[in-house]
Amino acid sequence: MKKIIFCIISICLACFLFGCQDKTDIIKCELPMILVGGECCMDENSNSICDEFDVKEPEETEVQEGEEPEEEGEEPEEEEVEEIEEEVEEETEEKKETTMDVRKLKLEIIKKFNSEDMHSFEEMERENITGIHKTYDVLESSDGRFYILQIKKEHNFLHYYSNFSNFVNRMHELDIKNEKIALDAAISAISTSMNEYDYYYEPKLKEHTISNSTMFTESYSIMFIDPKGMAMDSYGEVKSIIWCTPELLVEVYPSKYIPFTYYGAAPVVKERMKSVDKQHEEDVIKGSKEIIDICEKAEK
Repeated sequence: MKKIIFCIISICLACFLFGCQDKTDIIKCELPMILVGGECCMDENSNSICDEFDVKEPEETEVQEGEEPEEEGEEPEEEEVEEIEEEVEEETEEKKETTMDVRKLKLEIIKKFNSEDMHSFEEMERENITGIHKTYDVLESSDGRFYILQIKKEHNFLHYYSNFSNFVNRMHELDIKNEKIALDAAISAISTSMNEYDYYYEPKLKEHTISNSTMFTESYSIMFIDPKGMAMDSYGEVKSIIWCTPELLVEVYPSKYIPFTYYGAAPVVKERMKSVDKQHEEDVIKGSKEIIDICEKAEK
């Protein structure tokens, strides 16, 4: 009986040993395949993990100190959108081309408007200039009627109408801002709780098309008003701004100034100022036509 039991145990043990033999002796995988779970699978990066299960972590973009990581699908900033729109707009505009340089422009203006007072241009000294005012130099005629604005750097040149229009509007808005600050300060300095003073300020910017050229006229009227509603002092200015070349703009002022009553009831003085401004504007436009003629001849 013991022999029978021993034989049975021996047979079972033999079956167990042969049945559990390592299959690596039987299944062979050629590189870059590896044996996993009794089957061959691809392992191209030789990390002993089947490629189908080898999930790579997404690479993180290194972020510099002080920077924020970009979000996927992030919209461009407003300034970037404006720049893109301006580039597209420029592509549809005609680029201004001319052979006029500043020396030739000065000579042509002097020749056209030559007089005892009008005989030269000198560089105008300016102090405490900032922002857009630093992008150009100013040449003033000897009679104080004409000013040439010469853009300093080529990347700031006004090659397209949109460049010129944006430049003029930015300058106009800046002038309004600075003028209001000065007027508010002046009124605050003279007003008291018993006597409150006021001012009237009317800036204007108009676009004109003369021949094939675009220009702007810019004007303002200022009047200080006392507590009784009477004009204490008043003054104004009218000028034109002409786009002569991408590098050169010309400002034209009236050939003569018409005097008007500075004192009186505020409504009366205001109407008088409007009438004088209109006459000054007509004079400025007349002079501007002569400048435009000079600039257009250079383009041909």
